[in-house]
Amino acid sequence: MSQTSRNTASVVLGFLLCLSGSFSQFGMAQTCLKDEAPGAVCSSSDVTITSITVEEIIDGCRFPDDTATVRVTLELQGGAQNRYDVGMYIAEDTGLAATGSCSKDYLPPPLFSTRCTPTITTDCYDPLDPNPPFYTAEPVADTCGDLNGSDPVNTLYTLTNLITITCTDRDVDGKIDVATGTVWSQQASNGGNKPHCTGVADVLPGAPSKCNLQVINTPFDMPAPGLSIDKTSATANFSTVGD
Repeated sequence: MSQTSRNTASVVLGFLLCLSGSFSQFGMAQTCLKDEAPGAVCSSSDVTITSITVEEIIDGCRFPDDTATVRVTLELQGGAQNRYDVGMYIAEDTGLAATGSCSKDYLPPPLFSTRCTPTITTDCYDPLDPNPPFYTAEPVADTCGDLNGSDPVNTLYTLTNLITITCTDRDVDGKIDVATGTVWSQQASNGGNKPHCTGVADVLPGAPSKCNLQVINTPFDMPAPGLSIDKTSATANFSTVGD
């Protein structure tokens, strides 16, 4: 083998090893709900995602298990009591958002405790406005949004970042679906035994049961090999599968 051939072979081998390392790192991503909260059992439904609206499709599904990049708005439903430091997970892989690769978000500041009305239009929040400000029932040092148990409507939130999902059909109904998780605390922070939440890394189940895993159906058919669902923009509503 000539020196040039040996050099070329070394370059190719090094490139393949780099690719192998990159693939392994991606496959080992552990960023979902139970990865971050290993003791979670997720037996509560105090906070659920009732629907996901696709605001924009940046890159659509071309074949089964392809990935799509989308901008979405979540509809969050809470119970009759306040729920604090609410977080959301969306599976990027074919899993159920419990383990594996997930996007994570929370209700970011600014935050206010007063709901907007026709006569109160500043320093307030509107649960039907999917952008900040959001609600808070905690000290000002806590910068993670909450859900108000007395709100007459669900809270909408357009996720800050685009998300990537895998084009898969977990419930085998012929439609692309999305696996999601929600987490929250049942207690307000006090800066002591209940530390303040100051960012997305801090939103975790307040107790092992205080989380929920759901599969959300979409109106989009699973593409057959060789077919494509690829639009530059679209608006569509995803509904919850079961409870």
